[in-house]
Amino acid sequence: MFFEIPLFKSGFRPFFLLGSLYGLLLMLFWLPLTIGQSHWIGDSSGFMLWHQHEMLFGFVAAIVCGFIMTALPSWAKSKEIDKGKLAFLVAVWLAGRIVVLAGGMIPQPVVGLIDLAFPVAFLIIAGPELFYVQNKFYLLLIPFLLALFFGNLLFYFGMSHSDWMLAGKGIRLGIYTIIFHCTIVGGFLTPIFTETALQESHPECHVFGHRIWDWLSLITIPLLALSDILEFDPMWQAGIAFSCVFVHGMRMSGWQSSRILDKPVLWIMHLGYAWLVIAFALKGLEDLGLLTENGIWVHAFTVGTLGSLMMGFMTRIVLRHTGRPVSPHPFLVVCFHLMFVSGLMRVFGTVSELNSQLLILSALLWATPFLVYLIFYGKMLVQPSLPRMKTVQEHEVEAG
Repeated sequence: MFFEIPLFKSGFRPFFLLGSLYGLLLMLFWLPLTIGQSHWIGDSSGFMLWHQHEMLFGFVAAIVCGFIMTALPSWAKSKEIDKGKLAFLVAVWLAGRIVVLAGGMIPQPVVGLIDLAFPVAFLIIAGPELFYVQNKFYLLLIPFLLALFFGNLLFYFGMSHSDWMLAGKGIRLGIYTIIFHCTIVGGFLTPIFTETALQESHPECHVFGHRIWDWLSLITIPLLALSDILEFDPMWQAGIAFSCVFVHGMRMSGWQSSRILDKPVLWIMHLGYAWLVIAFALKGLEDLGLLTENGIWVHAFTVGTLGSLMMGFMTRIVLRHTGRPVSPHPFLVVCFHLMFVSGLMRVFGTVSELNSQLLILSALLWATPFLVYLIFYGKMLVQPSLPRMKTVQEHEVEAG
């Protein structure tokens, strides 16, 4: 049967494939408009909001949901979402992208209904399983999906009334929702993966973390989101932002980051979380009025944090879950460095006289890793997995 093909065996396969491809297409469409070689019919503010919307609720949502559908069976021991259910979710996501790209040919309320169906469908399919898992921490997935839904809903409501500010708040709610996801995924899994890797050669090595910083890191994000979206006094916003810098910086302090420089899949994750701390610092400086341009912190997060964490986790997952050693292709390691340079150019380009040139170069450098990922790993997403290699510990258990 069609649903039995390898592409629908696990959530990361279709969503990493289509998400990466869609991100590249969005960038190819956006660049000519940005440099004035193409034209957008309508208000330029509307165009930028649609671009941000599709990068967030289209591209990023696909990668994040692909990760979630892969992580839940591994960590929460829930049932795998595969075959027909997975194909249905892919179809709903694709339908949303098609109607959005169709532009004015479809009434906007219809576009909104079709696009909003994806988080609803995902919640209906994945949500019930969460109530049966032993660790109730995974129930956080439910408010996460609801926040994505309401952010997207707010965006469409604002766009239908030509209220760019309201639509922008919907985008901002979506950004903070993804930041919260990165805080959970990057903050909990990165130190676990780091300790596992370091103990292969140094069994006595431990990656230190404190529960207090883990929980405070989760609390600070909703506070920052509320202060921003509800437009608290800038001094209050700055105080919360710098609190995030302190809390998340302390959280990273025991991660043994200096010892994993020879492990690309790990240091790109560490770097991605470090970009998050930088984003919070830029947010605080912006609230204090010390930065001349607004939104620099968002670029630090979207290009630096998201770009780095997505490449790190996408690489680890496709290799680990298709039965291959977690050793990235050398070209992709080069691309990890390009992603970091892209983030620097996007942040500093905003306040530089070479703004447009650096912006274009940053976009190209950001897109390159996803292109390389598709070239070298795309076939792994559509082919059967290799037989899983047993670890040393598993062999020892069998032997005795």
